[in-house]
Amino acid sequence: MAHHIGISGSVILSDSKLFQELFKRHLPHIEIGEFQDEESFHCFIEMLGKTNKSFGLHSPLFRGQSKYDLVEKISMNPEEAWIQFAAEVERMSLLGAEYILVHFPYFKKESGRDH
Repeated sequence: MAHHIGISGSVILSDSKLFQELFKRHLPHIEIGEFQDEESFHCFIEMLGKTNKSFGLHSPLFRGQSKYDLVEKISMNPEEAWIQFAAEVERMSLLGAEYILVHFPYFKKESGRDH
């Protein structure tokens, strides 16, 4: 298995005006997510296609979508969050993403769930 050192889109807050900053580095991988909109996502994919860099998605794909709801409701029902996540997995797989990173929230209390 190859190991990559990459740069995170967090360093530019996934701002499409600053995408070029991610591509200036001589790193082989970019991890990015929470795009402003579909247009900025397409812009990133187009720029990526002109390189041999790999990428991974830092879920969610777009700002305002579910980030922490897969286990319990934070901003949307878990069922909706899983539907969103499954769609992201399918879409990113078709685009050649190496992985999808999901953050889980810090739980202050037990959820009462066994799974």
